[in-house]
Amino acid sequence: ALVKQIGESKQPMELLSALRLIFRDALVIKVQRQSAKNLLLKSESQRLREVANAYALTALLYAQEAISEAEKQAAFNAVFAQCIELCIAKIQRKNDR
Repeated sequence: ALVKQIGESKQPMELLSALRLIFRDALVIKVQRQSAKNLLLKSESQRLREVANAYALTALLYAQEAISEAEKQAAFNAVFAQCIELCIAKIQRKNDR
């Protein structure tokens, strides 16, 4: 239901950009051992720590690649709900390894 709601978003590229920032900042936290000085979304540092704790380093690194692929698909008029669902599923699968 959430993916369908997100998929109907009128600003899919902005949503993907926000997702990229979230995973980027979570990666920074994971690598810098909880430091928040280099975060782009400093006001969300607690939530970003939760994301960093929930995902393995390899999944956080892979997220950037998966989001880039979703951006390409969205740019070529793919169904956005499917793009975002596939993107998140790939990241989660990488996290489960």
